[in-house]
Amino acid sequence: MLNEVAGQNKQIVLVFGRLCSGKGTFCEPYVKQGYTHITTSDIVKKVSGAKSRSDLQKTNDMDQLIADEMINTIKQQQPIVVDGIRQNSIIDRVLSEFGEDNVELIWLDAPADVRRQRFANRGASKDDRSFDDAEAGDSKLGLDDVESKFKPRSRLVKHY
Repeated sequence: MLNEVAGQNKQIVLVFGRLCSGKGTFCEPYVKQGYTHITTSDIVKKVSGAKSRSDLQKTNDMDQLIADEMINTIKQQQPIVVDGIRQNSIIDRVLSEFGEDNVELIWLDAPADVRRQRFANRGASKDDRSFDDAEAGDSKLGLDDVESKFKPRSRLVKHY
């Protein structure tokens, strides 16, 4: 899968997608190839102390701090694959810092029924809300805007 998807072999890969589109699973082959994998929620937890999905989705006033921490992490950890950015401002900062030509953008596409089943099956402790509520929270945080702006500029991968 890595060879098919990461044909450009960039040192920085940003993976986007809706809730339970399979971002973490998709990143596994990168890790096997020596990439560091970080999730945006790890960065947000570090900066904010958030523990649950509800807490994570209340941090949109922290975009600047999150972007700063993400940029510092990327500088220290290349090659790196980052998943789950939900705000355009953070993506814009990363692209400005490193240059869009140096960053691979990947959008994972999976149907809602597949994602809903994945959500139900995973039983993650951070999932303190229903699928629909969590998805609405991601939209409120900015994922709809990310999809509209960055999906057309990303490599689209059907991941189901």
